[in-house]
Amino acid sequence: MLLKRKGFTLIEVLVAVFIIMILSVIGVANYQGGGGDAVLKIASNKLKQDLRNAEIMSMSTRKFDDSGGPQGGYGIYFDKTSDNNKKYVLFADCDEDVAYDIDGTDTCKQAGEDPETKDTEELFEDIKMESGIKIADLTVDDVSFDSLCITFIPPSPDVSFSNSETGEIAKITLSLEEDDTKTQVVTVNKTGLISIE
Repeated sequence: MLLKRKGFTLIEVLVAVFIIMILSVIGVANYQGGGGDAVLKIASNKLKQDLRNAEIMSMSTRKFDDSGGPQGGYGIYFDKTSDNNKKYVLFADCDEDVAYDIDGTDTCKQAGEDPETKDTEELFEDIKMESGIKIADLTVDDVSFDSLCITFIPPSPDVSFSNSETGEIAKITLSLEEDDTKTQVVTVNKTGLISIE
């Protein structure tokens, strides 16, 4: 009489372990590669939302430092140089120059805001991007710039790009720090339409 075989042979166990190891390596490699893409999509969606917030703040003439809404509205300042390419600035345009006063020389009080308020710079919020993401390029009508201000001027709001009086479309290109080929582009046009390419 033949005995029925119970269990697995050593070769069968080794083959099964080998197959599981190969599938695990493939899965981990795909997960790590996809993680960067996910963070890039999160960063571009957050940027789109921050641009939309600046637009809404301008339309609603949100108060800035206990004064009325800034006469020039609100905007976002971008800088792609290596020191600043991991953040952007939400600002109140108090002096109506459609630009962020980086050095703080023009303050809201000097620009004619309520003289009873404290003397404050145009900085509203410094916004850091997700880890591993940087600003790769800033363009207006396909002309590249090192810095760019997108300002929403109340009450409509009208949209202004600091580097071009006649520019129609601004593009902010975000990329992974370790792989410049993986990008997301956030576009803003003159009518205030904000989208992700």
